[in-house]
Formats: sequence, C-alpha cells, structure tokens
Amino acid sequence: MSTLTIILLASCSSKKTEQQGSKVTVDNEKVKVTEFIGLPNGDVCGVGIHSHGPHLSILLSDAKVEITRDGKKETQEVFKGLSFWSEEAETHSVVNIGKDAVRSLIVEVK
Repeated sequence: MSTLTIILLASCSSKKTEQQGSKVTVDNEKVKVTEFIGLPNGDVCGVGIHSHGPHLSILLSDAKVEITRDGKKETQEVFKGLSFWSEEAETHSVVNIGKDAVRSLIVEVK
C-alpha cells in the first residue's frame, strides 16, 4: 500500500447532517489544512481524478474505499487514527464504498 493511498483513505462515522465536500479550516503562510467528507458512493479526498502535492493525512475513522490509479482499481479498508506523510504526488480517484461518511484532514506545508 503506497503512502498516498493511505492518505486518501480517510474516514469517520456517518452523521445524518453531514454533507459531502471539502472545507479549508486553516490557510496561512505556513500550512493549509483541508477537511474532506465523502458520503457513501461519493468522492473521498477530491473530485474525480485529481492529485495532491506532499502532505500529511489524518484519518478520523474507519473507511472502505475504491482507489483508481493508472487505470487499475483496488479496494482498501483503513482504520481511524492512522496518520502519515506523503512526499510524492499521485494522480487517482478515491470513492467511498462503505456505509458511513468518510472524513479526513489533509495538511499541506507551504
């Protein structure tokens, strides 16, 4: 499992009031922090095929996702509390195939 793959597998328990999308929670001269929420069957960490630069990912709960990169699909399960650094960019799409909302934080150092 690549570091970036793990980064993209962010998740949390579903709440009926949650909505899919992303929200920048901190953006200053040193760091940008984005919270991602992906509802079941929705995108997890960006819309469709996308890339991230070097970043720290923090998973907020368990998740089951389908990752597509280089035309290949794979299913992965990851668990709440996982955090890791990804030095390299990777182009991919990540879809929530679980029953609960997927939630993560991605921290980019400027």
